[in-house]
Amino acid sequence: MAMLSAAGIACADPCDLDVPRFEPTLATVATSHPRSTRVPRTIEVELAGFATRAEAAKCFGRRYHELRRAEYITAIVQVGEGWGYLTPGKGGRNVRKVATAPLFEAYRAAGFRLFALAHTHPYGTPHFSDVDLAAMLKAGSGEFYMTNWRNETWRMDATMVSDQLEARAWRANERGVRRLARHLGFEGERVE
Repeated sequence: MAMLSAAGIACADPCDLDVPRFEPTLATVATSHPRSTRVPRTIEVELAGFATRAEAAKCFGRRYHELRRAEYITAIVQVGEGWGYLTPGKGGRNVRKVATAPLFEAYRAAGFRLFALAHTHPYGTPHFSDVDLAAMLKAGSGEFYMTNWRNETWRMDATMVSDQLEARAWRANERGVRRLARHLGFEGERVE
């Protein structure tokens, strides 16, 4: 799949599916238990050269969506004039709510500014979960991407969540978010 540069010139796809991926053996000793969120020992840009944050998130999803035992989580960062994503962390095996704080602390400690977040849904709901929606509301800004086991990438932001709650006259609290996540019409927007 060839991509177009800003000048409209065909260039190589920066989404190299053959670059080695993060594995649990590369996690810090403190986070190497199968039930905890694995934080990489080395935090770096795994792939870059994308024209948009959405392209970086979609590539991350393509590379990690088929790993079915746990969610993978990353941050989208600016790299020069473009975008990339960081070495991802891996959620605990079959854990529904992934503890992301240690991973995001490590990203910031490594000197990165996080512009968006991306993660996979290897099982369960093919759309954003109530945990995802609550996290987005709490963050209040930024973008959140999710790629499910079908390799479909979706995007949401806090405004989308707030607007959907308001349209249904539901409160922006835990109960309203749970109701919204169960509502079949809320998916965010599909990244093509």
